[in-house]
Amino acid sequence: MHQMSVVRVFTTSMSPSFRVPWQMESTENSTGSGVYLGQNKILTGAHVVNNATFIQVQSLFSDEKYVAHVTSISHDCDLALLSLEEPEVFQEVPAASLGELPELKSPVEVVGF
Repeated sequence: MHQMSVVRVFTTSMSPSFRVPWQMESTENSTGSGVYLGQNKILTGAHVVNNATFIQVQSLFSDEKYVAHVTSISHDCDLALLSLEEPEVFQEVPAASLGELPELKSPVEVVGF
């Protein structure tokens, strides 16, 4: 995977209140990492975008943040797929190439923020 494919994900989230079910908890801002897969797809962790009400993505090529939306999420495997509102802004970002699934207990390289 190319390090230039790594993106920063900014979220604003509101969690449900289990003490007062008719209200939401206060908003929280957080950041996480994702990887640009090309074709307007960004892979990130489900925990990064869980309960997100607003998502922005920033590449290493720009100081600008771009609005994104969750298109698929799986909490069981902690993965989420995002898409950009304006896909053309990531034209210069190289897409990561995913290889074969590594064998169990293989060394791996992790890149993120």
